[in-house]
Amino acid sequence: GDIVAYKAERVLRDWEDVNATVPNRYDAVAELYGPALYESITEKSGRFPIEPGDVLWRDFDKNDTIDSRDRYVVGNIFPKSTGGFSTSLNYKNFSFYGRFDYAVGHIIYNDFAAKSMGNMIGSANVIEWVRDSWTPENTDAKYPAYTYGDFPKLNVKRSGLHFSTPEDHNSMFYEKGDYLSIRELTFGYALPQSLASKIGAESIRANITGQNLLYITREYTGWNPEPGGSDEGRYPLPRAFVIGLQVSLF
Repeated sequence: GDIVAYKAERVLRDWEDVNATVPNRYDAVAELYGPALYESITEKSGRFPIEPGDVLWRDFDKNDTIDSRDRYVVGNIFPKSTGGFSTSLNYKNFSFYGRFDYAVGHIIYNDFAAKSMGNMIGSANVIEWVRDSWTPENTDAKYPAYTYGDFPKLNVKRSGLHFSTPEDHNSMFYEKGDYLSIRELTFGYALPQSLASKIGAESIRANITGQNLLYITREYTGWNPEPGGSDEGRYPLPRAFVIGLQVSLF
């Protein structure tokens, strides 16, 4: 279940930053070259320079080349721990029941966000994160330059434009899947017996139950963190509300 990715340090701000940081960098994944190295090659067809707005990848083996050896284990798709707990409370005629469950220690690849930020969804709407993409006026952006189909720089989806498998992509799009789920809450009220008897009943009890109410997460931005793995835009579990009335006659 371990997932490897390319570590995004930050986004290169301007040409001064590029020339000072990666003048001789070779990105073997996307066939990109630092400015000094790019000037030295004679055959430039299919090869592109590293420019402002591109991602600065961590060179783990410090050989100024970015390739598969510079991947690292970003996390595991399986939770390290799962569990749940419940509680019942009663006070006079009121009652409360709550059921909760959780999972911690796993990651989720936000494929939906990556495809949106990599401009791979045609004419569909994009997510709000695009406002923090690099432009010449926004050089301190969190995300790389917004380009059609993530081409040719592969700044977002390193291992292929439309691959939904969770490995070998930009570390920016992996999120902690830790969650606490409010699975069920039930509130009840029993009518006092003196009042119930006046309408010919031994007891009357009403309750309202809510199911799949909420996920409390650390950083996950999608709808449903439970499956783990790759989130391609999964639907949330439906919320349900049930109102009940129990009447016991003499």
